[in-house]
Amino acid sequence: MVNEGTSCGSGGCWRVATVTSRDGLSRPEIIRKLGLQQESCRSNGWLLDRRDLCIGARDNGKNVTIYAGLGY
Repeated sequence: MVNEGTSCGSGGCWRVATVTSRDGLSRPEIIRKLGLQQESCRSNGWLLDRRDLCIGARDNGKNVTIYAGLGY
């Protein structure tokens, strides 16, 4: 992990982390190794807060960014 932080927009906030490989893996290989080829969402809340937790990864052409946020 080379960077981490929080980003916010009109839909809420999410955590982000930028990752690279010390083993020489390409960006698509990193995403595949992490099992994040597709965004996945699962129930996270309980009782009053029933938002889903969504996790995914993006290849921006330079780095891989992993994100996690609560959706509606």
